[in-house]
Amino acid sequence: MLCEALAGYKHLTDLKLNNFKINEEAAKSLAKALQSNFSLKSLDLSWNEIAAREYEVLMNGLKQSKTVSYVTLANSPLLQRQQATSITLQGTEGLGGAEPLDVSGIVNALHEFIRRNRSLLHLDLSFMSLKKDEVLWIGQACSKSRTLLSIHLTGNVSFKDCRRHMRRIMRPSKRLKDADENFRQPDPDDQNIATPTTAQKILK
Repeated sequence: MLCEALAGYKHLTDLKLNNFKINEEAAKSLAKALQSNFSLKSLDLSWNEIAAREYEVLMNGLKQSKTVSYVTLANSPLLQRQQATSITLQGTEGLGGAEPLDVSGIVNALHEFIRRNRSLLHLDLSFMSLKKDEVLWIGQACSKSRTLLSIHLTGNVSFKDCRRHMRRIMRPSKRLKDADENFRQPDPDDQNIATPTTAQKILK
């Protein structure tokens, strides 16, 4: 009911759905609302457990949103990955050349949201258990975005060459003024006690 009401609510600018159980029905309703609501600026979906199908539905809704500029998915790990698809990414010197990346459908949906959305300014993907190939594919989307200014990637893959590659492909755009380059992968026990403050830290 809440998600359905958002479509016609013209004064809402910030929406926080932390620890909100987003099932398929709720995901579809929220995605539909995001496409028709023209006042929402900030969406916080952190600290959720969202299934792969629901993630893809939400990313499709966000991709078509014309107003949402700040999106937080921190501490909402990708627990259910569908079968990976091989995607060739050029310019990965030091990472095995142009070898195919193994990217699941859910990460590809996230990639399309970042690349296609025309209002996104800030994105927090901290502590989402992203793998090296997934971070590289997300980085490619960031380099193609026309609006993105900052991205948080704390607590994901710990891989020096991957971090170097992210810096190289994002900095020339001159749009990403802040890039969280702290890719430390915490211990599994630490992920459970990570606080939003830690997850949202930007290293300049």
